[in-house]
Amino acid sequence: MTVLRLQQLPPAWALVPAKSLSHAKSRLGPLLAQPQRRSLQCAMLSDVLAALSGASLIEGIVVVTSDPDIGRIAAGAGAVVLGEEYPDAGLNRAMIRGRDWLAARECAWAVAVPADLPFLESAEIDAAIMLARKADVTVVLPNRDGSGTNGMVFRPAAAPDFVFGADSFRRHVRQSPSGRATAAVSLPSFALDVDTPADLAEAFSRWEASVGDAGGAQMRNWMLGHRQQLEEHRYG
Repeated sequence: MTVLRLQQLPPAWALVPAKSLSHAKSRLGPLLAQPQRRSLQCAMLSDVLAALSGASLIEGIVVVTSDPDIGRIAAGAGAVVLGEEYPDAGLNRAMIRGRDWLAARECAWAVAVPADLPFLESAEIDAAIMLARKADVTVVLPNRDGSGTNGMVFRPAAAPDFVFGADSFRRHVRQSPSGRATAAVSLPSFALDVDTPADLAEAFSRWEASVGDAGGAQMRNWMLGHRQQLEEHRYG
């Protein structure tokens, strides 16, 4: 498909649901104090927004959150900030809120991305959108163990049911919203989300292996500032 033809296809908006920082990364509690978990989430969100902003097929970004600090980060990155109708009601409610906002504005395509993907790449965002638009399918992207959903490209007016939670990848893939096929696509930069000490250890190992170049700018700075603590946890 030519570049001109791709440019003529309907653009996509990004949808990023973001939890309140007061609840950020609670499963990292055994390793990180609350201010550290908060700064980690802010770093990952900033890098996710930067990756989305750098994707050529993204027209705009909407962040769904009830947290004013998250809202300030999102607004500073040029995103639309959409308050949650039911704060702390969970990820699926936030996704519905964003989907309805996009559908009401007749947005043709949306790519939903969690706020905690430290290695997300603009080129892979474009690749996922391109596949969905070219084949007119819903694209579902798994996490690294294939159980969870770390990305989704869909039409807001004919979106799947959002079933984020345990075994969400399998449940999302089995759907056919409005008769539209669903494609399972694995892309490396979508695979790792940071929720547990094991996830953070994997992210730290990748950062070290890249000699400090892996991840977005904010996450690289966070890793550098917490390097000693993470090394002690790994070898302690």
